[in-house]
Amino acid sequence: MSFPERLTQYEPASLREIAKLSFSFIFVLFSASLMGFCDRLILAHASFEGLEVGITALWLSQLFQIPIIRAASMTQAFVGQYKGAGQLEKIGPCVWQMIWFSLLSMVITWPLSEPIGRLFFNQTALQEGQSCFRLLMAVNFLFPLGSALSAFYLGQGKTKRVLLTSFLSHGLHILLDFPLVFGVPGWLPPLGAFGSVVSAVIAQFFFCGSLLLDFLSSKYHLTYGTHQIALKWGSFCSYLRVGLPRTAAKMIQLGAWIVMTKLMIGKSENYAAVLAFGGTLQMFLYCSNEGLSQALTTIGAYLIGSKLPLIWKAVRSASLFLWLMGVVVAIPLMLFPESVVALFIKQEISPDLREALILSCHWIWLLFLMEGINLIGFGLLSAYQDTVFQMCFAGSSWITGCIPTYLAIHLGNASPDLFWLIPSGACCTAAVIYFIRLRQMTFQQKLKHPHSGAA
Repeated sequence: MSFPERLTQYEPASLREIAKLSFSFIFVLFSASLMGFCDRLILAHASFEGLEVGITALWLSQLFQIPIIRAASMTQAFVGQYKGAGQLEKIGPCVWQMIWFSLLSMVITWPLSEPIGRLFFNQTALQEGQSCFRLLMAVNFLFPLGSALSAFYLGQGKTKRVLLTSFLSHGLHILLDFPLVFGVPGWLPPLGAFGSVVSAVIAQFFFCGSLLLDFLSSKYHLTYGTHQIALKWGSFCSYLRVGLPRTAAKMIQLGAWIVMTKLMIGKSENYAAVLAFGGTLQMFLYCSNEGLSQALTTIGAYLIGSKLPLIWKAVRSASLFLWLMGVVVAIPLMLFPESVVALFIKQEISPDLREALILSCHWIWLLFLMEGINLIGFGLLSAYQDTVFQMCFAGSSWITGCIPTYLAIHLGNASPDLFWLIPSGACCTAAVIYFIRLRQMTFQQKLKHPHSGAA
């Protein structure tokens, strides 16, 4: 079988290709998580009140960032399909439509941010957070813009530039934190949480500016049409019809998770401690599964565009990659959970809480595997641009997540560590549905292209 231009030097949908692209995405995501951790650590050393202000403003701004980012990130699937189909000249105009979308999103997000900011921060102990929130919302377009520009490279399997630019921007953020948060005697007063936000904004400007300058360079004009900057309403709307349902799906799932965590926090201090401990572990482990999922979106879109019937080969390779990562993650979580707990918990705690934290390590390892299987299906359905189905199915998270949490935790007084079994079950259910849907999509593709070969 003859293949079009490959994403990598490895065989399409092979374990090596999936590992290469997955690790690239994982490094970018882990770098962002590490940057966030260091940023919070710096703020905490400056003042705990500044940490509260900064995190609250950031979380509130993400209610505006995440929906737009989720829509813009679908550019990756479009680029991958055009790459697989050999229609490289369509990639530049496609990316430009999502650049315009990022800029135009301010028409909605900026007017909404003002009354929400006043409502949330006025006459509270965190009133200082309003200035942080306003600054973040003034440049809200930069975050989906970074996602759209990254998709130009990531959708083609070209990860080096995004990796390097991400590392540099995250490093710049941390370096700027010190003078902006703590101040420079005789030059700059301490800005606290606002200084941290300023450093984040400068770093994001650097990230977007670096990618945009390269994207606009003449070397891409002829092949990719990156000079075709016109806003084309037909194309613009067709891309959004795919991207916006994915946005809605994420918001539905976030709503369910907020309810679940609220039930845990409201139960007792031990339940809140288990939630915080597990959530910290999840912040880092999620990078691996999300990186695998994004790699599969790129690979799947390429296979669909090139009409190569290798989707199930990609599933098998991704499953093997997940289990290999699961073995690595099992070493600390399953063999040495006491050491993991000691790494995060320095003060004396009750034997019951210590036992719950140790058991949480075991359940979080299971969640890592179930979430990974779920995101394999999710990533490939994203490659098929089946976002309406994702949106419709997202509502099930309220049934598989919120109801068991309410019954088991709120009413049933289950041990706090058992909370982490609930999202594992939800992920398992979602994975089954996603793979049934994926089977339907690959069957439909086979009917459209009956002579494209065997998987």
